[in-house]
Amino acid sequence: MSKFKTALVLSTGLMLGSGHQAQANLTQKMLSPVIEYQCKQELKQSKTWKVATFLMSDVSKEKMQSNVCQCVGKHAVDDVKATDVLKASISEDAKNQLVRQAVLNSVKGCVSEVISTP
Repeated sequence: MSKFKTALVLSTGLMLGSGHQAQANLTQKMLSPVIEYQCKQELKQSKTWKVATFLMSDVSKEKMQSNVCQCVGKHAVDDVKATDVLKASISEDAKNQLVRQAVLNSVKGCVSEVISTP
């Protein structure tokens, strides 16, 4: 078993036995980098993103993408259950589905938040 999977299984076991706040924080710390990466991949492939950022400079586009994906990383796991994290630690398909769904659930709100922030 890879180190990541071992750590994820152990962490999930700890989450199942602890309070909700601790669970959310640990889940967020574990999945945030994966979710941010997936967010960037999703945005790069999105036709809507390409149209919306067409006239932006590369620097501005990169900054906005980074801000959106950081927001997604923070909020994507808000409603993720510990049992879903456990499944994701065992199955690559479950992990990919969890990350994909977490990104989709929060990207729209984060884009709106970043655009409306001066």
